[in-house]
Amino acid sequence: MTFSNQKTWSIRLDTRRGDHTPKKVICPNCGKKKLVRYFNFETNEYLQNDEGRCDRQEKCGYHKKPTYSKNDVIFRPKKITVKEEFDILEKRLLYQQKGESQFSNSIINKFGTGAYWHVNTLYNLSAYNFKSNHSLDDAVMFWQIDKQNRIRTAKIMKYDQQLKRVKSGYSTDWLHSILMKEGKLNSNFHLKQCFFGEHLLNQDLNKTIAIVESAKTTLLGELWKPQYTWLSTEGLNGLTLDKAEALIGRKVILIPDFSEQSRELWKEKAKDIQLKYQVDIQLSNIGESLNDGSDLADLILSDKEIINSIKQRFGNDLMLHPKNIVGLYKPLFKSGYSYSFMDMQDILSGCNTGVYPVYPCMDKVMVSLIEWGCKEIINDNKIIF
Repeated sequence: MTFSNQKTWSIRLDTRRGDHTPKKVICPNCGKKKLVRYFNFETNEYLQNDEGRCDRQEKCGYHKKPTYSKNDVIFRPKKITVKEEFDILEKRLLYQQKGESQFSNSIINKFGTGAYWHVNTLYNLSAYNFKSNHSLDDAVMFWQIDKQNRIRTAKIMKYDQQLKRVKSGYSTDWLHSILMKEGKLNSNFHLKQCFFGEHLLNQDLNKTIAIVESAKTTLLGELWKPQYTWLSTEGLNGLTLDKAEALIGRKVILIPDFSEQSRELWKEKAKDIQLKYQVDIQLSNIGESLNDGSDLADLILSDKEIINSIKQRFGNDLMLHPKNIVGLYKPLFKSGYSYSFMDMQDILSGCNTGVYPVYPCMDKVMVSLIEWGCKEIINDNKIIF
């Protein structure tokens, strides 16, 4: 499977960068040299000089699409843009979650310990800190953290040993919804979702962005092709213009689920995004011959060669299994006592950590003890073993 021969559209606004930076021409409406013209990428030539979009969208608003009808000339008066207000969750919630999820166990069993630590470090996998037995106790949390590192919410989902989503019973919920039910969050909480993985957009601005429909596919895509930044929309209809604002200035590849409906919808969405934000966005041809509703994750999980290459790339050192780390370091802590993060670091600093391959690093020890080895995390971030 490759990203070659991605679909694009032959006529679109010329927003290329680098050696092909286009020259803007005089806008026929405002007279400024701010008109970005439409370009035919098949014939390698521009369309008419008046067919394009003025960069001065609020002050001018000129936009003539590549047709010859007068009806295609669009004038938008100057307007005040009002950003939609939304609520965010407290950041401390990210560090109050614990739990050994079936999803994490399955990642380790399928791809090895190195693969687990790679995606856990990037995407903050954990399980919700329920105070008592709960049907979602072994579910995984997919955190939605935006480019400003604000927590929007987290999707909580159950998976089986084969990394298939559990569809029966109570198997899916949202963190903000649970907090409202528990009386820990205002009932008027206004959610505005972002891409799963959006916080990674600040890490490497040169990486191409690959967008899929589900968080699971995001993680498997990251293991398969880590040279891309992987995001998910959390659903077919999750590729919205609001979310896409985070993609400005980046190169994007879309990999929808393998169905005609998904491909056609995302093809139209891509055109809207390209026109509004002038994003270099393409539709991948992966799974183009399939029309069975499967997705990239299914292809990865069914390909032994890909699975073996992931294991080789990230390694499978059993010493780095969180359960083995817990078994090695948990005896240092008294059962029933509460420890702050600083307390734990002070105790661990006197032990053998950070000299891998003999011992795991401090970060992995802390994460393993908190997420896999503790009994409870109380509100002031105290750990109880």
